[in-house]
Amino acid sequence: MGLAVAAAVLLAVAAAIVVRNADTTGADSRGRQEGACVARLRFRGVLYSGQGLDPNVSLKHGQVLGEGTLPGCNDTQPPPGTTDVQDGEQVALVALEGIAPSIALARVDEEQAIFVAAGRCAGYDPWMAQLRCLREPLMFDGRVYIATRLRATPIEIGAAIGSGQLRAEEVLVRRITSISPRDAVATAGDGSVIYLSDEGCFFSPGRRSFEQDLVACLTADGD
Repeated sequence: MGLAVAAAVLLAVAAAIVVRNADTTGADSRGRQEGACVARLRFRGVLYSGQGLDPNVSLKHGQVLGEGTLPGCNDTQPPPGTTDVQDGEQVALVALEGIAPSIALARVDEEQAIFVAAGRCAGYDPWMAQLRCLREPLMFDGRVYIATRLRATPIEIGAAIGSGQLRAEEVLVRRITSISPRDAVATAGDGSVIYLSDEGCFFSPGRRSFEQDLVACLTADGD
């Protein structure tokens, strides 16, 4: 009887672990796919990454933008620098008040999650810092640039190439060595914060770190 009881207890514990893992790996919002799928969205050729909102943050929905594509669930990631993802569910999208759709947007039927353009505003914590980043792009040479922080990948800042507008103030814009100003620029000498253009380098996570994938994407089109 003792062995039988012990076996029954082990089976119950194993079953509980399986159920708990199934719950935590499944979809916990409409912005996520089941299983190991990454919450991603493709809209007008741009790849976005999904993330939940801070419970204390509320972003009002704006105008309806059209439909985007949630990639199908698979274990194969496209290489950095591409947006070649498997087509899946079509979903209606809306703009977010005070944020350009090229930076971030949301699903019509989802109020607790948004989709941010790949690589934009990375490294900004807590949520309010990221929200300020989303709402305060750099305007330079007729393009919109969004900040991201580099914590482990050094880059070399080059010469000044003109002036831009950031938070309603004029700032000196510098080029980044081996990276085209069409793709990214900097405003400070240490390179810890760079500004990514909203016109390119929307990549899917690869086997390397986020920063390595980002720099690889940017340097692939450098001047």
